[in-house]
Amino acid sequence: MGLKAVISKIGLPGLVLVALISGCGRPALSELDCRLSNPSGSARVLLLGNSLLHDFHWPLPEARVLNCAKQGQTLGEFMARWRVSAPLEQPDVVVIAFGTVEVIRAEQNAQHLQEFMALYPEFLTDLRKRWPAARLVVNLLPDINRNLFGRPYLDIAAIDQLNRFIRQSTNCQGCRVINLPDVLKLGESGFDETLTYDGVHLTERAYGKWLATLTQTLISP
Repeated sequence: MGLKAVISKIGLPGLVLVALISGCGRPALSELDCRLSNPSGSARVLLLGNSLLHDFHWPLPEARVLNCAKQGQTLGEFMARWRVSAPLEQPDVVVIAFGTVEVIRAEQNAQHLQEFMALYPEFLTDLRKRWPAARLVVNLLPDINRNLFGRPYLDIAAIDQLNRFIRQSTNCQGCRVINLPDVLKLGESGFDETLTYDGVHLTERAYGKWLATLTQTLISP
């Protein structure tokens, strides 16, 4: 039956209702929303986060990497898709990197930080229930260079606030925390043009340092 015939039979409001019930138009998370960084490997790695994970092809050794991170996405926006998602393949490792977008948006509304702190424990609990055998690797927020970002009024103290909260809240069995600010700045003079090209997003040099640490975390017992 064609679309015109369907509309004629049930009416446009009915068609909209059917679409909502069937899930059409809902921003659900599924494998179609993700990018496959590695096509094969014994370990199954799932990446969840914002553009810091999204913007890099993660060649993790001997791992099938499914990158579901999205540019400019807060934890709250991700969870709105997560709650209505189709089940994804059982992962061995889940890599999490949220919070930077909240810090930037908090420049206009501090409620974004409060929302993150309300949702983050719920998010970890959901992951542990959904995939109890998976290892969770949580990354602390890297710095933001206000001079390069061009917004000197950005409250960088929010990064420290969220990082303290993440570290305190990530106390589940099987969870690991990567201190990403320290990883990136090790051997560097600071979070400058060698590590970020716009004050927020990372250079290939910075990604290389993060990749090395993440690889070591995945292969360590």
